[in-house]
Amino acid sequence: MKKRIKKVSMQDIADRLNISKNSVALALNNKKGVSEELKAKIIETAIQLGYGGIDRSLAKEKNLLLIIPEYLHEAFNFYHEIILGIERSAQKKNMRVFMATLEKEKEKALELPSAYYGMHVDGIVLLGVFDRQYVEKISQLNVPFITVDQTYSGMKHNNVVTANVEGSSEVVRHLIEKGHESIGFIGPIRSTASNYERWLGYRKAMEEANLAIDPRFCFTESDSRSYVFSEIDAYISSLDAYPTAWFCANDYMAFYLIDVLQRRGLAVPDDISVAGFDDIDASRFHNPKLTTFHVRRDWMSEATVELLAASMKEEIFPRQIRIYGELVERESVKPLRDGVRMSV
Repeated sequence: MKKRIKKVSMQDIADRLNISKNSVALALNNKKGVSEELKAKIIETAIQLGYGGIDRSLAKEKNLLLIIPEYLHEAFNFYHEIILGIERSAQKKNMRVFMATLEKEKEKALELPSAYYGMHVDGIVLLGVFDRQYVEKISQLNVPFITVDQTYSGMKHNNVVTANVEGSSEVVRHLIEKGHESIGFIGPIRSTASNYERWLGYRKAMEEANLAIDPRFCFTESDSRSYVFSEIDAYISSLDAYPTAWFCANDYMAFYLIDVLQRRGLAVPDDISVAGFDDIDASRFHNPKLTTFHVRRDWMSEATVELLAASMKEEIFPRQIRIYGELVERESVKPLRDGVRMSV
């Protein structure tokens, strides 16, 4: 015969804290009569003891569910810093972060992570690129949420992104200042909003300098979310001439482009200059060390928690925060005087 489990009562909570049962009742019913500090202690104790029927949203400590898509592990070097930053910023605000990886099959089926059902969720962070339908699903949960490093056209929601247009324009202007006039672009612009915005920044800088964009030197077509290394290899192999410099939508593609060029007997930057975007750790150690745009991942993390915390306290109009970074000049870009384009 199973032993009956005794339900936790208000008196049990009162005894644990050595206070009156009336104080417990006031706190659990969110009524005046007890201090905010005592109310927080009562609510947390009730949760710890397993008191039934408590409104978890009254708790001082909040639970954030951080959801990352499965593909993101391929770029974990970049996102790991954002994740750690979110955890640190959340801790300062008495929030706990629970991370859940979303498999592609579950994303297509619009399934929520099991962690969502195992606890009270006060806020949701979507980090990386998700199918639009999945973001719409999250928006219907009546839980404050925020997207990080990705925007979804036409949707009004809180999001934090890098100032991609401004950053990529700065990188391309740097190449132009170094004497480069024939500058190509590498990055599938339909796979992420970030890539598309960096493409816009590239075009903006070229147009402002009255430089023509040669479509031969622009690799932009791919629907892959992942890094299209094999496609870059095939693209380079198809060319019969090269620009003097390439700007890549992220550092990973820049690394692979450099590898492809070196395998074809070309030296970077002596023959062709290459610049990237993100400034992941490997950029400082690559051969050559990569000129790139430093994304302030620490600021993105802080802004994410601040904006989500504000939306959890009160209903606010959806906002977008764009975080500026800075150009990092290293060894992969060489000054050019004659602007000569290389032929194969």
